Amino acid sequence: MSIGLNAAVSGLMAAQRAIDVASHNLSNSNTPGYSRQTMQQQASDPLGGSGLFMGYQGAGEVGTGVTVTSIIRVTNQYLSNQFRNESAPLGEAQVTSDTLKQVQNIFDEPSSNGLASQLQQFWNGWQKLSNNPEDVSVRTNLQTVSAGLASTFNTVFTKLTN
Repeated sequence: MSIGLNAAVSGLMAAQRAIDVASHNLSNSNTPGYSRQTMQQQASDPLGGSGLFMGYQGAGEVGTGVTVTSIIRVTNQYLSNQFRNESAPLGEAQVTSDTLKQVQNIFDEPSSNGLASQLQQFWNGWQKLSNNPEDVSVRTNLQTVSAGLASTFNTVFTKLTN
C-alpha cells in the first residue's frame, strides 16, 4: 500500500507544480516579452518483474507515480529569429540617427551664426572686393569675415573629431 501512496503523493506534487506554472503564466500575461511556460512530466520508473515484487504474476508492472522532467518556455523559433534579424538593423539605424542629430547640432543650421551664413558673408566679401579692389575697408571686412569663417571651420572640426 505504501507504493500506492507514494504514487498518489508524486501525482499531487506534480499537479501542484503544474498549478504553480499556470499561476506564473497568468501573473505575467501582460508583461512585454514574456512567453508562456509549460511543464513536462513523465511516469517514474515502475516496479515489476524483479526486486520487491519478484513473485508478482500480474499483467504488467506496478506504477510508482509521476515526475516533473522540465519546465520549458513556449516560443515560436521562426518569430524569435525574425525579431532578432529585424532588431539589428533597427539598432544600427538608431545609432546612425543619434549620430546625425549630433552632427546637425554641431553645424547649427539654419542660423545666423551657422556655417552657411558665414560662407555667404565670405563670398559676398569677395564680390564687394572684386567690384572695389582699392577700398581698404572692404579688404579689412573680408579679412575679418575670413578669420571668422576659419574659426568656425576649426570649431566644427574639433567638435566632429570629439
